[in-house]
Amino acid sequence: MEPAIPTITTNAALSVRLIHFLERQPGWRLWLGFSLACLVAVEVIVSLMDLLLNGAVTWDYLLTGLVAAGLVAPVSLAGLTYLLETTRQAKADALELQNLRAGKNMQVSLDAAQMLFWELDLASGRLAFDDSRLHWLGFEPSEALHTVDGFSHWCIRTTAHC
Repeated sequence: MEPAIPTITTNAALSVRLIHFLERQPGWRLWLGFSLACLVAVEVIVSLMDLLLNGAVTWDYLLTGLVAAGLVAPVSLAGLTYLLETTRQAKADALELQNLRAGKNMQVSLDAAQMLFWELDLASGRLAFDDSRLHWLGFEPSEALHTVDGFSHWCIRTTAHC
């Protein structure tokens, strides 16, 4: 029996697309667009209510809708900001966890292969590595050669190691 392939519902897919769209918008465009969307939505709702209750759309209901939109928009913007910040933080946490796992996997691989990871600072000529693992290369920790020149001189003296 084949394992079930997880599927995303249409609503979840739309939510994901909407969040990705909102995250790509610059701050002022997002706020302006969201404020205008709130304004239009409130005006439409108030106009429909006026039409249903009075049979016509009057200016006083439109003004009431404008005031209501002014009250709804900041609350909606605060909710949007919270949603985007929560999403950003969740992504950052997931990335940090993935980074930690990759680092641990790399360390286990280096240990299993008895390899050292060297970093060279080109500006200063310094080599950075873990001194406690030098015995894998035939060095004594007291011979920690943290410069390119020191390592080159050691290689010339003992060509068997290089």
